[in-house]
Amino acid sequence: MHFKTAKNRAVKRDVPGAVCSLCAQDIYLGERVWCCNGMTVCRDCFERFARGVLKPFEIVLGEEMEI
Repeated sequence: MHFKTAKNRAVKRDVPGAVCSLCAQDIYLGERVWCCNGMTVCRDCFERFARGVLKPFEIVLGEEMEI
């Protein structure tokens, strides 16, 4: 996770606080992010990120495999 800090409090909202690991867009202070396994993910990339992380647990009902 890479965070940048600003010394002047008035300027903080204009300075990126992090960078999205998926789309490389700047994420600004006050924006919602998700941090997991060393990745920082912005709101726009959350659905793609969640689908990828949860992919191993995806099943099609009626096609479950017996263990």
